[in-house]
Amino acid sequence: FRAAPLQLDPVRTDGEPEQFNATRAIERLSRVLDGTPHPVDSDALDATRERLIREIETLGYKPEVHDETACRGSITGSAIRCARVRNITFSAGPDQGAALVLTAHYDSVEAGPGAGDDGVGIAVWLEVAHLMKVEAPAKPVLFLFTDGEETALLGAQAFIDQKMYGRAIDRIVNLEARGNTGPAMMFLEASRPYRALGSQAMVFFDPVLRTIFGSGSDAMQRVLSDEGGIERLIERLEEIDEESTGYDA
Repeated sequence: FRAAPLQLDPVRTDGEPEQFNATRAIERLSRVLDGTPHPVDSDALDATRERLIREIETLGYKPEVHDETACRGSITGSAIRCARVRNITFSAGPDQGAALVLTAHYDSVEAGPGAGDDGVGIAVWLEVAHLMKVEAPAKPVLFLFTDGEETALLGAQAFIDQKMYGRAIDRIVNLEARGNTGPAMMFLEASRPYRALGSQAMVFFDPVLRTIFGSGSDAMQRVLSDEGGIERLIERLEEIDEESTGYDA
């Protein structure tokens, strides 16, 4: 993963009102989380949701709660998991046009308080929402805080099942599982359904891409972000196979 870790700016000790303030973000998170696990469809999650909604309203937004039952099968198709999920959405910027979706999940595993996974993601987006009140974005932004992620990505499934709540979507940025140590990573997933493994493929394909393109994960990002990228990658792999074996793939 030589090319993928993000190079972060040094931590600021002070800043302007329009700049991201990590201290302010963590203070909000401390008001949302109470240090206890809050898994899907639990009393603890109900309480967490109420505190989260209060924080959103304090920022000047009008959050909506989408109460649905969602189901999702395993990759092998051998099992299916269902739960009641309550996603939270609110919007910034103009009403018209395809939206940038900023998402994180607010449920936790049953054994932990969910601060790193994914409370930090929620805290970051709340601070971004605050800054969007200072300066409104030029294009539509939809904040999506999902439920049931730890069970089987059920909140995301509900969002898809409900046709993105009637919104046209341009891009999605998902903050997930920051963890306690190590570098921050940026993964890229492109638009077609069969590219769902795109971000994970950057890890696997890094040495392959250096052979094909002379570079690593940056090249994979360019490939995956283009509509014909996967097709061209397969064509290039077949060309290399032909060159090495002498056979037409």
